[in-house]
Parts: sequence; C-alpha cells; structure tokens
Amino acid sequence: MKNFIDYSNLGDNARQLWAYETLFQPDCKYLLYGGQAGGGKSYFLRWCAVALGFYYNAKYGIKEVPIGLFSEDYPTLRDRQLVKIDQEFPRSLGEITNHKIYGYSFRERTGKWILMLRNLDDPSKYSSVEFAAILVEELTKNKRTMFDDLRSRLRFPGVPDPRFVGATNPGEIGHGWVKGLWIKPDSRNADPEADKFRFVPAKYSDNHFIDKNYENQLMAISDPQKRRALMEGDWDIFEGQVFAEWRDATHVTAKFAYPPEACKRIMCFDWGYNAPGCCYWLAFTPENAKGVIRCYVYRELYQNGKDPEQWARDLKVFTDIDKVDYMVLPHDCFYKLGGRTSIASVFQSMLGIPILPGRTLEKDARKNRAAITHKYLGIAVDGKPYLLVHPSCKNLIRTLPELVYSKTQVEDVNTDSEDHAFDALSMGLMTVSQGSAKSGAVKPDPEIAGIPKYWQQDQAGNIQSADFWTKFKEEMKNRKQSWEYR
Repeated sequence: MKNFIDYSNLGDNARQLWAYETLFQPDCKYLLYGGQAGGGKSYFLRWCAVALGFYYNAKYGIKEVPIGLFSEDYPTLRDRQLVKIDQEFPRSLGEITNHKIYGYSFRERTGKWILMLRNLDDPSKYSSVEFAAILVEELTKNKRTMFDDLRSRLRFPGVPDPRFVGATNPGEIGHGWVKGLWIKPDSRNADPEADKFRFVPAKYSDNHFIDKNYENQLMAISDPQKRRALMEGDWDIFEGQVFAEWRDATHVTAKFAYPPEACKRIMCFDWGYNAPGCCYWLAFTPENAKGVIRCYVYRELYQNGKDPEQWARDLKVFTDIDKVDYMVLPHDCFYKLGGRTSIASVFQSMLGIPILPGRTLEKDARKNRAAITHKYLGIAVDGKPYLLVHPSCKNLIRTLPELVYSKTQVEDVNTDSEDHAFDALSMGLMTVSQGSAKSGAVKPDPEIAGIPKYWQQDQAGNIQSADFWTKFKEEMKNRKQSWEYR
C-alpha cells in the first residue's frame, strides 16, 4: 500500500489510516466510512481514489484504470471534489479535463489511471460503463437502487478484486438499507457478499484539519436529536428521523397482559405488488385502572409479487382461526382498476369480515397519521408506551425508526423511504382514534369514531357484499367524497 500513496497526505488521522488499511484487505470489497460530521469523508474519498488507481496499475499492469467518484449532484461535485482536487492534487500528478459529452475527469499524467468525476442525478445512465473501483459521497442520500445500479458496473477486465467505497452520515432516505448492509445486517438486506462489507466510523475528533471551535459549534445546537446525530454518528438516533422516540427495548416485547381474544382486534393493510404490501394485526386492550387503552401489534405479513386473490388466501389462514372485528383498507383498494374487481371486494368475498375505508382522503391525512403514531409511541401514565410490538413484526421494527421527514411536506414522512409498514399501521391507528390526531386524545374510541353507524349493526349479523357496497356508496355520497368505482 505504501508503494502506491504517500501516507503523509493523511496527516495523523488515525481513522482514515484504519479505513485505508481495511480497504486493501483481501476480504474487503465494500467499505463504508462515516458517522460523525466533520470526519473528513470527502477528503478520504478523493485520496482513496488516487490510491486505488496506483494500486490496480501496479498490481495488474493495466493502463488507464477507470475509477468512478460520485456525488449526489453537480453543485456538490463541484464544491466538495472539483474545487478541492484543484487545490490539493499537485500539478505533477495530472490535471482535470472536461469533455463536453463525458464530463469531468482527472487523468494521471503518465496514463496509469483515470478518475471519472460524476453526479448521481441518474445512476442508470452509467449502465454501459465499467469501473475498477467506485466511490460515492453521502451514500444515505440515495435509494438502494443506486447502489445496485453502480454495483453492476463494478467490473473491469484484468481487475479481479474491484472495490466500492461509500462515505456518509446517518440519516436521509437511504439510512435503512445502508444500516442493514454495513452497520446492523438484517434479513431483508441479506447479501450474497455479506462477508465482504466493512465499516470504519469517522470521528470529527480525529480530523486535525477542523478548527478547534467546531466541537463548541456542535455543542451549541439546541435540537438534542440533531446534536447527537452530528456529534456521535448514532445510527439509531439521527438527524431528520421522524419517530425518534422509538426504542426497541421499550416498544418491542413478546409479553402482553391481555390475550388477543380479550381485546378489540383489527387488521390494517397497505397494498403493494412490486413494492411490499403489508398487513398488521392490532389488539386494543380494555381500559386499565389508570384509564389507558393500549395497542399491541401482534402479527405481520410483509410480501410482494402477490395479487389480491393470493393475498386473500394468505390472510384467510389467519382470519379462520383469529376472529377480528374488521379490516381497514386504504381508499385506492376500493377502486376498480383495469376492469378488475376491487381489492376490497375480493377481501370481502374471500375473508368474510367487515371491510372499512381507512381515513386516508381527509385533509392532511398523512400528517395526522404521523401525529397519531407519535402519540401512540409516547409513554402513558402507567409508565409504558401506548404501542407495543411483538418481535415477529420484524419489518415494522426495522422501518419505523428509519423513516425520515419529507423535504417538501412539513411534518410528513418522506414517501421515498420504505414507508409501507407505517402506512398500514398509522391508517389503522387513525381510523380507530377519536377526532383529530393533533387535538384529540390518543385513547381509541370504543365506538370507533368516524365509522358509519350501519357498521355497528352489520357486525352483529351476516354481512352481504351487495348490502355493504350499497350502504358504503350512499355514505360516501352523503359525505360528498369521491369513492365511485373507476
């Protein structure tokens, strides 16, 4: 390694030295460097690119080894890399060129390697390009598809050991998949090359180029969540996190004081085919001595690639033995699309349980559902949260604390995140809760506020699909809401 780069470029940053040494180990193919703010991540990436270029040229005798260095957009590429490369790289090393078609590149003066400087506005446009190594800034600002697109280009003739290097802070829309691959591997992010992923945490305290007042600036941040995210690089609590109150130790338990049959039980469902669809079983307890009604999420189905009939067959396995009061569906499940019977009709026919429309069309519905979820995650007067989750609900446990705020819709969840579990759960909570989430109590209404009165009558008898749809459409017409079949 020391034959390919002068370590003096790194100063005495022990973390960066550790990351370099890790990268060149034979069992490392995917390296993540990051965590705290101010850890010198951009600096590390560009000098790492230089090291990789010389490494592959010397080891395999290949000329013009292609190395890709990616930023999220052109302004970031310009400010964090192009300007810095011009300042830091000696003129004897090479020069930056700008091709009108291919963009910016840094060419080593003797032709040993080429550093291609690109942005990620559309990762798929690099589908015909091959790289010996790929380096990406702010990895968590991207979806998993970006990683998959670039990863498929990680190959170059004569280089049997390509490398991928990411640098990032916790947070943003890609927090979940990055954490699941590098920080805390989970089953959904299981990878055939899982043994080749390595993580080296970046610490601002190791970066001796930072002004000594930087720590004081971080300490002065009033938001404790943001301050902790930037100073500690905590992958469980991070800047932009929606449900920062979530704690596995607090909200996840296999012990529940009430048997399901003693509770009001509902199912809440979010449709998906290519993206995951999901269904959750919720049990609302009787009111305890301190006036608390608690919700227990005790079952999860999280699947994709299944049509409504397949979903209904899977659900019926459970509804035949676990009688619920009703099932809540989003409004789009009540539409006929492409001449097909609506999902709600399929479920009504095959499951034989009452089907209710979730409160998803109201003004600020998504913001209110986020607000009611916050309330349920809060601690009740008896010292326990209103919401408890069984450990088997793995995708809810994984994705709920990883959601980030929308950059355009204040107080709303970023829909580019994996929000399917949240959509299903929050819709169920909102449907059974009193009044507005912002002004009402978290306590569910025993009479299920907002549900048409005919449901109270129908639940006692045998519900006929024709009667339901007639009454349902009449109810929606009276409310002047557009629920007609399309």
